[in-house]
Amino acid sequence: RQAILESKLRVQAMAIIQRKLYDSTHLTTLNLADFIPEIAENALAACGFAGITKRFDIAPIRLNVDQTIPVGLIITELIVNGSKYAFPNNHAPCLTIDCTQSEQTIRLQLADNGSEDFMEEDQFGLTIRQHQQNSTSFGSQLIALQVQQLYGTYQYKHRESGTEFSMKFSV
Repeated sequence: RQAILESKLRVQAMAIIQRKLYDSTHLTTLNLADFIPEIAENALAACGFAGITKRFDIAPIRLNVDQTIPVGLIITELIVNGSKYAFPNNHAPCLTIDCTQSEQTIRLQLADNGSEDFMEEDQFGLTIRQHQQNSTSFGSQLIALQVQQLYGTYQYKHRESGTEFSMKFSV
């Protein structure tokens, strides 16, 4: 049942991107500030966390479709993971998504304030959630493949409270 929900969310993320393209005067590019919040809200609602605190700080960056689809899928996967591990049993769950551009580099950060129950250090000394370290899970593989498709880099790291996913890629 969970796998079906996750597959449905991936399809919905792509559908949101397609609808935004058709509604736009630009048929080949999308503004990240226009579609990231909608994808996040949709995924949170489907996972039962529509009412959590959300903070979006997304610069008006235009990307082509070949880049927006991987970004949408990555955000969806990360929210599904947060809904499984960060938000349950959290008295004040919060999701933050920041996206900035510096010259030709896009930096996307998604952070939650989840518990440390699933934390451990990886081989590089970074504190990550155990479920995210399992690179054999479909979600982890999908994130890695989508970042690779963007020719980007990413990492997970522990913050004071929660986990932060950070990705950089060029436009």
